[in-house]
Amino acid sequence: MPRRDPRSCGSAASGCRRSRGRVDARERARRARSRCRIDPRPRSRSARGAPPDPRGGGPRHPPARPAFRPSSHRRLWGTAVALSTPAQLARLAEEQAALRRVATLVARGAPPAEVFEEVIGEVGRLVPADAAALSRYEPDDTLTTVGSWSRAGGYVPSGTRHALDSGTLARLIFDTRRPGRIDSYADVPGSLAAAVRDLGWRSSAGAPIIVEGRLWGVVAAASTTDRPLPPETEERIAKFAELVAAAIANAEGRAELTRLAEEQAAVRRVATLVAQGGSPAAVFEAVGAEIGPLVAADSAGVGRFENDGTVTALGGWARAGSYSVPAATRLAPERGSLAKLVFETGRPGRVDDYAEAPDGAAAVAREAGWRSSVGVPVFIEGRLWGLVAAASTTDRPLPADTETRLTEFTDVVASAIANAQGREEITRLAEKQAALRRVATRVAQGASPDEVFAAVAHEVAQVMQVPTVGVFRYDSDGATMTVVAEWSDRPHRFQPGTRWPLAGSPGTLAAASRESGLERSLGAPIVVDGRIWGVMAIASPDAPLPHRVEDRLAEFTELVATAIANAESREEVTRLADEQAALRRVATLVALNAPPVEVFEAVSAEVGRLVPADAAALSRYEADGTLTLIGGWSRAGGYDTVGTRWSVESTKLGKLIFETCRPGRIDTYADAPGAAAAVSRIGWRSSVGAPIVVDGHLWGVVGVGSTTELPLPPDTEARLAEFTELVATAIANTESREQLTRLAEEQAALRRVATLVAEGATPDEVFAAVADEVAQVIGVPLAEMTRYDDDGMATVLATSGVPQLYPVGSRWPIEGPSVTASVFETGRAARIDDYSHMHGTIADVIRESSDIRWAVGVPIVVDGALWGLMTAASGQPEPLPGQTEARLAKFTELVATAIANTESRSELAASRARIVATADATRQRIERDLHDGAQQQLVSLALELRAAQTAMPPELGELDAELSRVVQGLTSVMDELREMALGIHPAILAEDGLVPALKTLARRSAIPVELEIRAEARLPEAVEVAAYYVVSEALANAAKHAEASVVNIDVESLDRVLRVSVRDDGLGGADPQRGSGLLGLKDRAEAIGGRISLQSPPGAGTTLSVELPLDEQSSLAPPISH
Repeated sequence: MPRRDPRSCGSAASGCRRSRGRVDARERARRARSRCRIDPRPRSRSARGAPPDPRGGGPRHPPARPAFRPSSHRRLWGTAVALSTPAQLARLAEEQAALRRVATLVARGAPPAEVFEEVIGEVGRLVPADAAALSRYEPDDTLTTVGSWSRAGGYVPSGTRHALDSGTLARLIFDTRRPGRIDSYADVPGSLAAAVRDLGWRSSAGAPIIVEGRLWGVVAAASTTDRPLPPETEERIAKFAELVAAAIANAEGRAELTRLAEEQAAVRRVATLVAQGGSPAAVFEAVGAEIGPLVAADSAGVGRFENDGTVTALGGWARAGSYSVPAATRLAPERGSLAKLVFETGRPGRVDDYAEAPDGAAAVAREAGWRSSVGVPVFIEGRLWGLVAAASTTDRPLPADTETRLTEFTDVVASAIANAQGREEITRLAEKQAALRRVATRVAQGASPDEVFAAVAHEVAQVMQVPTVGVFRYDSDGATMTVVAEWSDRPHRFQPGTRWPLAGSPGTLAAASRESGLERSLGAPIVVDGRIWGVMAIASPDAPLPHRVEDRLAEFTELVATAIANAESREEVTRLADEQAALRRVATLVALNAPPVEVFEAVSAEVGRLVPADAAALSRYEADGTLTLIGGWSRAGGYDTVGTRWSVESTKLGKLIFETCRPGRIDTYADAPGAAAAVSRIGWRSSVGAPIVVDGHLWGVVGVGSTTELPLPPDTEARLAEFTELVATAIANTESREQLTRLAEEQAALRRVATLVAEGATPDEVFAAVADEVAQVIGVPLAEMTRYDDDGMATVLATSGVPQLYPVGSRWPIEGPSVTASVFETGRAARIDDYSHMHGTIADVIRESSDIRWAVGVPIVVDGALWGLMTAASGQPEPLPGQTEARLAKFTELVATAIANTESRSELAASRARIVATADATRQRIERDLHDGAQQQLVSLALELRAAQTAMPPELGELDAELSRVVQGLTSVMDELREMALGIHPAILAEDGLVPALKTLARRSAIPVELEIRAEARLPEAVEVAAYYVVSEALANAAKHAEASVVNIDVESLDRVLRVSVRDDGLGGADPQRGSGLLGLKDRAEAIGGRISLQSPPGAGTTLSVELPLDEQSSLAPPISH
């Protein structure tokens, strides 16, 4: 056991014994037995289990009591029953010291492995046993040793895993969840029992470790002799296991917090790379580099499943000396491989040992030196896109939670991939549209078919990045086809004008392709006026063809068909070019990260000019059944209704498209009610609209209107429908970026608030921070936090933005119409979209004192009860989207946690104060009982003996001398008892207060004391008691250990705080962690809201300072009766 600090002492009471010296346990026991023999009356029960003397001596036994106070006699005799023997006291002290050492280790944030080793060492020494082990139950019915100790060596190595065999102690405790023992392992079967016998264990006892209600593991102690462990071993281990469980819970909590922080940091780094426009290759490399260290793997990477059943490595990471599959490597997954497993099941999977995998599946793994691997699927928009995998080169498989950690990470991976691909798709789309426009321009300029064919071949090769493109015409004989155009970066046999049989000798085309080095090819038909005219083909020598190339190729064949047929007029070609240019302009805006409002305005303007129409509008369907106008254009200029929200039911065109999800038209707005009447007032006579579908969901509607009597052209629906496809892509990408930015800001705000909560900030600080963060993140001028009171009022606790509207501390009635009343009545989120026509106490203040138009409120629920609400409000014409409530709820969850933590801390402080007060009351009662009982009896006995001695005849000289010795012994006992009573609780403190008590301490000090007191005559009782024991402990320590020449005591009451400082000029070097006296003072001070500090540099003296509040916090402890 660690050596006790020579400067520390056992308790505040023991520190008052300046000159008595140390008394060992045997001497204390002898004195206790002597005191017991003073009372000649028979006892009715055993004194076993008596509590220890608070000064650190042996068990206390009550002295004899007078016969005329039977109730007092029974009360003190009951106390004696609880006393312990010296051995039991020593054992209890050892247990408490061991628990303190482990608790201190946990409080310092030591790693779990260090905690486990310390725990099991303490258990082994305390029992005592020959060996001890701490093991964890695993999900696969195995047992892993995480800490062990042996008196003579031969302990179980940490990390050893065994099956839970029946008949073993581990299995017994696993089945019963109770302490148990095995008295002999001689005949117990199984590998675990064999391992135990190899270590020399003959018997063992243990107790379960229950962490937060779940069976976590087992603490066991063992004997290597034939003699079994003592009967109370299970009980002692079970008591100790409670602190073990707390240590494990704390260690696991910190490990989980650290792991979560690392995961979030990794996610943020990837998200930042995506937000900065990093290339897909860079994103994939970053994903592998982040995941690998997170899950403690040797290599990690991202793979994409291809349409041909292969998987392509897109980016990877490997620890130094390990192997990573190079990017762009394409592999065919074999049955039994990780990629095949994830592809077939669509779920996370693992291969724990490639030695047992089929040869084909293990080929790459063996080449890379992998022993095991784990992979999880990546889904993008509901489609299995690929996988994220991690591998280990060691014999030990990856941890059991690897799948979970990878799965949590793949959400942001999928978002990153989707966003990266979205940008790549936009860039590719812009290039494709530019190519299509160039071809369309040639067609519009009347270029010959041959020129158009050659241009198409060249554009396709450039846009799709393929080495060879050809345009073929099926000849009228139905048996051959002719090459009419080609483009290639290498020589081949398919030159313009050559003809090739469609039938005849088998393999002619295939042989020519192989001869030209074109191993892979793909084609799309060219259909003119409903008949197949020919085919456009692309080919590659070795590289795989691009993903979804068929669809992209088909778009070019449509232009080829147009050029061949020449069925459409020049006006149609011009219109097509205009459409493509408009699409390209919108795509360019999106690619340049233009704000959503600018994109929506551009879409409206492009649609209106293309149709052509007199006006155009872009509207979004909201979750609450409304339709919000978010972009508009008018040929005459001006569109002031943006931001207006209407019910879908009240808009004719919006309702039609919402119900059918198809293009539609309204031929007249005459006599239209509601919002449709508003459309009529801005001059629309008729309108046509098409739905905007984003990620498979109806997002909004694009509408165009005519202000003339003539309806819009019949093909308007088709043209709008074509345009809305890119509009949907632009909106999806724009919203993705906006969502990513918003999410990053929101998470940063939540982290800042969570940090405040974790640091134990006051509720007012947390409330103010939440209000500021909500106003900033949600983007509103007013954010407010309100608490519901029991008297039917609501109190404003924090506000941001418009403090003069709702001052902090102001109280308001809970009445409607208001979100405060709605949330209170329903317990759910509520919103009011327009306060302008509402009346009531709150509504009147809002309407008359501000420009607030709408508000959203979310309840704050603490421990299942409605506590208050968080409100966001604004005067903007457009209310916030429907997800505002969900975003506010994230902040209210943190607020609820802060409130619950504060209430828990208050309850804990009150509980600690009650314990301290109860202890002080007990000390005072014992001191009074000693003074009124034992001391008075001893005085009476001494007087009676003196009287008997006086009346004794002179011839009994020897008896007279014996009586003199008895009287002297009684006097010594009375002196000792007086010292004991003074150490337990000085009567002068309760009767006269702190100032006389401190002066008495100073007079009785063995070291000169300079005392200066600037305080009130009487202070709160809890404060006086705490201050007295601080000074008493400091003086005792200085006398015993400091070798000081003087002690300066300064006591001052200022600003409702009592400050006490005790400074000596001694040796210094005191350590409060190595003694219980100063720790007890710290608990006492903190129980009434105070704080204590110790400065004791070696050779520079010691200063003990304490600050005790004189307000209501110091009265948390109930008063002590005098």
